[in-house]
Amino acid sequence: GGGGAAGGGDGVIGLLGLRAPMTAAMLSRRPTTAPFGLRGGGNAKPGVNRVLRADGSSETLAATDETMLAAGDAIVIETPGGGGFGAA
Repeated sequence: GGGGAAGGGDGVIGLLGLRAPMTAAMLSRRPTTAPFGLRGGGNAKPGVNRVLRADGSSETLAATDETMLAAGDAIVIETPGGGGFGAA
C-alpha cells in the first residue's frame, strides 16, 4: 500500500494451479492504473497478472487478455494495495 499518515492496505497474492488445460480470460483495470493517495499520501503499487508455465517460464498478462493454459501451469493474481492518506 501507499505510504502516509494512514498507510494504504497491502494487496494480496493469489495462486491458482491447474490440473487440466483451459482457456483463461483476464478483465482487470488496476494493472495499468495505480491506486492513488490522498492529501499527501503515496500511491500504491498497481496489480500484476501473470502465468507461470510448467516449463518454468513466466508471462505477464495485459489488463484485458486471454491465454491458453496447460496442465501444470498456474495463474498468479497480485491485487493492488490501497493509496495512503495524509503526509507521513
